[in-house]
Amino acid sequence: AEFSRTLLQEQQQMRCSTQASTLTPGNCQQLDLLQMVCAQDQQQQQQQQQQQQQSRSEKPLRQECIDSLRKLANEGRISPKQKRVLLTDIISCSSKGESSMVEVAYDLLCGEGKDPEEAEEEFVDQCRVLAQSFSEPRYQ
Repeated sequence: AEFSRTLLQEQQQMRCSTQASTLTPGNCQQLDLLQMVCAQDQQQQQQQQQQQQQSRSEKPLRQECIDSLRKLANEGRISPKQKRVLLTDIISCSSKGESSMVEVAYDLLCGEGKDPEEAEEEFVDQCRVLAQSFSEPRYQ
């Protein structure tokens, strides 16, 4: 992906410099306009790249969390019912554009730089607590 972006940037720069080199020296207005268009193109590319990176950074956390819930259920560390309740919460929050408590717990406990075994055990404990709290009737 990085190679593709670099290649696209190089092609864009070559296109801009090629177009600029074909202008006559007395035609400064066209050169200025061309430089402005090239700068706008580069800004648009940067914005698109930032948006793609943001969407990529949101997807993996949610997917990693879901994968972890599946793994924990397959290993018998959480029950199928707990998994179902937690996945339902993730889906519900996702449809509202929010992060679920399960995802927040996963991010905080299992994020980068954590001891994987200890982090997973803490995440399992939180999954049990969250599943129980989501399953309890809520009185107002």
